[in-house]
Amino acid sequence: MPFKLPVSTLALVHTQDLRVLLIERADAPGYWQSVTGSQEPGETLAETATRELAEETGDLMFALVNLARHVDADPEAALRATNAKFERRFAFIERALDAQGRTLEQASLAEMDALWNAAKTAT
Repeated sequence: MPFKLPVSTLALVHTQDLRVLLIERADAPGYWQSVTGSQEPGETLAETATRELAEETGDLMFALVNLARHVDADPEAALRATNAKFERRFAFIERALDAQGRTLEQASLAEMDALWNAAKTAT
């Protein structure tokens, strides 16, 4: 089914799978809006997208801390534990590559992904 542009929209910036990133509103040509916010005066579209992403990331982090509070989890301790788990797994990848006489730069993303999965079962 072809994508239909709503009448309230002049232009649309979207991902390949049609997830909307930015819209240009028909009632305000030249005014771009993200799905969750608006372009500030003097901002480029890239700056708008970067700012909006940072704001949404902050909102997500706030929601996760609030969730932790509701389930009696210490968000700082949970983050420290996750960081330690990441460090163990990353060290596993480095040791595995080192054993092959290779560096991270010499490994492909697919190889590192396979080693990451191995690290998850080993650590």
